[in-house]
Amino acid sequence: MGESGITTNWAGVQKEDLLQALPLVSHWIKDALDVSLGETNFGEIVDRLNVGTMQMWLIGDEESLRVLGVLLTEVQDYAKTKVLNVHLCGGENLDDWFPHWETLEEWGKEQGCEFITATGRRGWKRKLAPLGFKEKYVTLYKPLFRSH
Repeated sequence: MGESGITTNWAGVQKEDLLQALPLVSHWIKDALDVSLGETNFGEIVDRLNVGTMQMWLIGDEESLRVLGVLLTEVQDYAKTKVLNVHLCGGENLDDWFPHWETLEEWGKEQGCEFITATGRRGWKRKLAPLGFKEKYVTLYKPLFRSH
């Protein structure tokens, strides 16, 4: 049970269920994209989900059966290691999600991943630290054109 008393559950979305799941969470995906640097867009995410290079996880309230959020992950295969990257997430009652974080970790291990990574705003460092996450890099950016 999470901090607000909501009991949550995580479920990976199969490719054949994407059309049903996307309308439930597209607003959270688009909100997350709005605070990004524009590295990807909604259409590209849908394409990557359809071909299986990206995975969608739904977080739901077990009692009301209401979807509370979404996480998108990617397995990244590097020359010396394999990493499960949390690409983006969005939703509500985020603190209630963390009791089930091991769902992602176990799935990552099944895929042969040695690490799980997440890139996000500074607040994620505080939220993920109790789960064993450590800061490895800092990403800095500078707009090269005035429109950013």
